[in-house]
Amino acid sequence: MRIAKYCAVVAMLMAVPAFGQIIKDDPSTYPSETIVNSPHNMNNFTGVDIDQNRVCLPCHTPHNALKAGEDNVLWNHAETGETFSMYSSAAGQPEGVSKLCLSCHDGVTAIDSYGTTTGTTLITSTANLGTDLSDDHPIGIEYPTSDSANYNDPSSFTGGIAGSLGVHLVEVGGIQRVECTSCHQVHNNGLGNFLNVPVIESYLCLQCHIK
Repeated sequence: MRIAKYCAVVAMLMAVPAFGQIIKDDPSTYPSETIVNSPHNMNNFTGVDIDQNRVCLPCHTPHNALKAGEDNVLWNHAETGETFSMYSSAAGQPEGVSKLCLSCHDGVTAIDSYGTTTGTTLITSTANLGTDLSDDHPIGIEYPTSDSANYNDPSSFTGGIAGSLGVHLVEVGGIQRVECTSCHQVHNNGLGNFLNVPVIESYLCLQCHIK
């Protein structure tokens, strides 16, 4: 009798994931970290002084935005004016949300340039992508939905961190494209590198790619 109870307890414990374990296809196990504690809180950068330590202000403002409207999320940050070398000759220059991301990650536009403030602090870590994007995952390209032998149907993409979409496409000019936010969730760094879904067992890559 005792042996039976022992076996039942062991079986139950084995069925329960370890505390804090990330299960690649279960978004409820993805840890969450708010922007306040993340690298996207510009107040965390040495030498950056944001008015009243406001976390959202370097990127967004409720009034008098530099770029407004549905796709520009009341944008308050200086916009990159760089010309980028792209992964593919078929890709155009970054547009939409990718251009917003590159307005810090180009390594040229200061992260504390926002509103009427001209900053001087640049990203110097590996987050500095520079203007040569030819060695990074393609952005600004149409998702090859018709190539079903090599790419999954977007309807099969799983859920992501904090109830968000996982890998998802961005519509630009009526075309469903791969952009920075196809893989990254800029407000939640629970999975590290602001990813939407984990990289364990190449789970992120296999959302799109059939291998």
